[in-house]
Amino acid sequence: MKIFGIAGIAVGAVCVFFGAATSCTLAQDAAKNQTTPMIRAMDSNGDGKVSQAELKTEAEDLWKKADVNHDGKLTVAEDEANSKKRFDAVDANHDGQISEEEFVFFWVGNDAPGREAYKEAKKLPEGQASSPKGSVLDRTDRDGNGQISLVEAAEFRRIMFKQYDADSNGKLTLDEYIRARDRAFKEMDANSDGVVVEEEYITYWVGKKAGTAPKPPAVPAKGK
Repeated sequence: MKIFGIAGIAVGAVCVFFGAATSCTLAQDAAKNQTTPMIRAMDSNGDGKVSQAELKTEAEDLWKKADVNHDGKLTVAEDEANSKKRFDAVDANHDGQISEEEFVFFWVGNDAPGREAYKEAKKLPEGQASSPKGSVLDRTDRDGNGQISLVEAAEFRRIMFKQYDADSNGKLTLDEYIRARDRAFKEMDANSDGVVVEEEYITYWVGKKAGTAPKPPAVPAKGK
């Protein structure tokens, strides 16, 4: 989903005012090519957090795109092809490698809220990092409230980046990215049959109780 609205208009107004043709053309192109951060795209009600239900909806949409031939199964070859496309999308400056900032900002956004979330995430003690096991929601939801905030999303991506960065040089190559995604494919493939079906894919994202609402607090019995 592309953003053309206010950002593009604002850049255009600045260009007209200052009359800097070349630099403004580049700025306008950058505004037009800006993508909606994944975590914001998931937040359908705009409350600044992603719930289990919202994450499940996104996982279902991602599944439809991942299963390219629509046969109900995701193979390693399909997943690797999808990973190559995703690598190109995350590599914002198209230099053939992904920095930690690019990796994080693809999810939370390279704007004021996204940068603030990244800044706050970097302050979190690494010892409190979420477990590498469990669904994406389990690993991202640090406070266990069933929702993902921008800061939690930024921290999750920082942890993932370090796991992906095999040589710890602060950059991801396509090879490192594909190898990491191959490991994720094996995690998704719960029955180890070499293919991933929709249920396995969505469980990988949200867990077994995908989209369930938190239980309301118990009401004390009368007279107690």
